[in-house]
Amino acid sequence: MNPGRLNVPNSITILRILLLPLLVLLAWRRSPLFTVLLVAVLLMDILDGYLARRLHQQTRLGAQLDSWGDFLTVLVYPFAAIWLRPDATRQNAVYAEVAACAYLLPILIGFLKYRRLTSYHTRLMTGTAYVMGAAMVAFFSGGSVWPFRIGSVLLVAAQIEELAITIPDPPPHQHPPPPGGAGRPPPRRAPPARPPVRRPARARGQKSTAIDPKNASGSS
Repeated sequence: MNPGRLNVPNSITILRILLLPLLVLLAWRRSPLFTVLLVAVLLMDILDGYLARRLHQQTRLGAQLDSWGDFLTVLVYPFAAIWLRPDATRQNAVYAEVAACAYLLPILIGFLKYRRLTSYHTRLMTGTAYVMGAAMVAFFSGGSVWPFRIGSVLLVAAQIEELAITIPDPPPHQHPPPPGGAGRPPPRRAPPARPPVRRPARARGQKSTAIDPKNASGSS
């Protein structure tokens, strides 16, 4: 993974982050375009990761930008929910509070430990992100709240998994985790090769004490 490079996937991620203030503005104005832009932002989140893998352009900069983009997008949700669907937000306040605590606690612990946003991308977390994205689109479109409730339960399970990876991990001064793969220890290094053992050279004129097997039978 390259340390940093502004390529096509990273440019898409930066654009996604720059669109978030506009997303907040549309929510504040209760514009129907909010849901349209939200779908575009979520699709860009999928697209940048796909292109990074497809084009072999995965960089540490891209992993950091992706983590911050996801985090800032989630921060938009509570404000948009209060402005766009206040009644449904009050009815599902328990689910929202549990989901918020489950989401923020591992991020806080990971940031205090690694001084960066953790991003594990496990199968459970990836699946939860898809479910929550679809649930938020359904919620802000005026649809059922059950996808959000199901996504909240999955989010709690995924964040428990993240805590199980972060907490037992060795301190960051030993091996700080790379973005996108935090919690994995570095590969073990092969032990250094042993130097060849040098035998002392035989002095000139010194006769060998070894018995020649050809002469051994006639020496008696």
